[in-house]
Amino acid sequence: MPAQACTSLRTGVCGSVNVGNWARLEPDNAAVWLMVASDALMRKDNAARDDALRRAAAARGYDAHTPQLAPLLNDEAVKALPPMVRARFDGVIFSLQNRVLATPYMGLMSYCMRDETTDPARNTVCTALADKLLEKDSSIIGSVTAAKIATKMGLDASRLKALRDEAIVEYATLLDFGQRSDGYSCENLAKTNLFVQQVLSKGARATMREYATKRGKTMIELAEEYRKTSPDLFK
Repeated sequence: MPAQACTSLRTGVCGSVNVGNWARLEPDNAAVWLMVASDALMRKDNAARDDALRRAAAARGYDAHTPQLAPLLNDEAVKALPPMVRARFDGVIFSLQNRVLATPYMGLMSYCMRDETTDPARNTVCTALADKLLEKDSSIIGSVTAAKIATKMGLDASRLKALRDEAIVEYATLLDFGQRSDGYSCENLAKTNLFVQQVLSKGARATMREYATKRGKTMIELAEEYRKTSPDLFK
């Protein structure tokens, strides 16, 4: 989307492109209102941030129109790269995707994670948005954000544990790929490439669930294994 391409730029063509205009085009898209809230936070306009979050909570849709970067990994020029260079390229694309996904949550976190006791209206908005992220956001970043808000709001403990388990499995899986003794073998580099492609195309949460299923385990079982093997990292 043009608004994502421009980010903080305000000159040239980007001078007329912003998330506020985008929200007027898609007023029933919660993801866009989360971006508006983050933009308002950067401008230190708390009233605009709060209004955007109320609109996000009431919106029925959720589509950040995140650029699809997975096709880049199938480009013939990328496929022709030496394995080590391609692995580095995969890592850059993976990091770029995560930075794009992380953008919309800043305003939300500043609103819902305040130290003081939240008022009922704020509670309602934050709870609704946590539920929306859990239902519609395909990224682990979204589920972790939702879990932090849900913890603050005092929501169901079993549901929170399930979210933490998802995050543990994703992080531990990434560590597995990076710390294996054969990490730079052609076989492991190919597996890593496939893993990155799946995360970029399907979303991290769906990929982790598939990963658990292929291993014949539940997310809970995998997370418990990681807690036992790396207790300092996963508690």
